[in-house]
Amino acid sequence: MKKVLFLGVLLALLTACGSDDDDPAPALNVSTGEVILEAENAETTIDVKSNVAWSAVSAATDWCTVSPASGSNDGKLTIKATTNPDMKERSTTVTVKSSTLEKVITVKQDPASLESLLKGKWILDDQTSNEPAFDVMEGLTLELKDDKSAVAVINKYVTPELEIKTLEGTWSVSGQTLTLSSTLMELPVNITFEIGQVTADSFQSAMKINLPGLLPADGLPVIINRVK
Repeated sequence: MKKVLFLGVLLALLTACGSDDDDPAPALNVSTGEVILEAENAETTIDVKSNVAWSAVSAATDWCTVSPASGSNDGKLTIKATTNPDMKERSTTVTVKSSTLEKVITVKQDPASLESLLKGKWILDDQTSNEPAFDVMEGLTLELKDDKSAVAVINKYVTPELEIKTLEGTWSVSGQTLTLSSTLMELPVNITFEIGQVTADSFQSAMKINLPGLLPADGLPVIINRVK
């Protein structure tokens, strides 16, 4: 009887040990350690390979989001980024982790193009030449539309026969130069901005108009801010 009891206990112990050995080790992997997103409203999906519960979190939730925030076993993870408002690359990380394992994904987003930054409505708040003759240019507004049409409101008196109020035309960007092309009294008018420092909300520029005497030949230094 004692032998039977001993063999039963031994068999139970061996079975328990065998069961532990058969349990797979916790695993957590992602299909890539780095993603590069385009500048405007971009997203990508990566694969999660796991046999445990996991969670995912972005280190920059103001512009980079991840979903779902948690899962178990194999799954897919979507990483989204809002439009980059600056002409420089930005980056953050997304961390996928279980109770004992962790994977970090580097997320990089391309810089915005000058063209994409300039879309919208702007106002000339300041001309910095300290020339009173050009103070009238303050208050000029530009509306640069997605379809490349443009409207400029200048309200500039030149002569009794020539007073510029509203110019409608098109806009384009080449390098660091913004050009608004229109006509006035059947004559071509180009307003150009040689853009220096630029952000999503303002840019500094030398403004020129191809009408003699209207602005300094080397351009009027101006600060233009986005209308919000």
